[in-house]
Amino acid sequence: MKLTVLPHRPIPRRIPRSGTVYLRRIAQLSLLVLLAGLLSGCTIGLPFARPAASAAPSSGDGAEAAAQADDTVTIVVTHAVVDRAKRKAFDRYTQKVARALRAGEFDGLVGFSVRRQLFGSEAWTLTVWQSPEALRSFSTSAMHRTAVAEGAPALLRMRSHRYEQPADAPVPTWSEAIALLETAQTDVRGTATQPARGAR
Repeated sequence: MKLTVLPHRPIPRRIPRSGTVYLRRIAQLSLLVLLAGLLSGCTIGLPFARPAASAAPSSGDGAEAAAQADDTVTIVVTHAVVDRAKRKAFDRYTQKVARALRAGEFDGLVGFSVRRQLFGSEAWTLTVWQSPEALRSFSTSAMHRTAVAEGAPALLRMRSHRYEQPADAPVPTWSEAIALLETAQTDVRGTATQPARGAR
């Protein structure tokens, strides 16, 4: 039997350039996927803002309003999960309502804040009102009704939680507000109420 001796070919010490580029692109793609996963859960929130028409801010971080007639305020926290493919109208009307709140177009508003996932599909709002009547006036306003109707197609889930607390108590942080929303007995698209928190 005749043996054929193959010529010796040294093992390359480095990966060919084409292979290096391929591995680099794989690493970059993996990093982008990782960052997208992390950023989808990142949230940004606006500081608690008082309407422009309100009196000078009071000392501390309390929710009391100037000329407050009652000793409690009504707080509403909402959480929405939206379809990102349909959220354009939802975002547009949310921003429109936020501008109106900031401009002081609704009587009885003490202040508000908005929070949303940077690249995700969740959004939260927190509003503080001088009375349930002020809240009701806002909820039944033409602007709010239009925002609800136009944004509804994008909603996958909507929860809200309403409660009262002393007017001189601090505005809840987002961590506190979300914890209250999570523990409240709310149904999808439902509203829960509870006794005034820390009422005297």
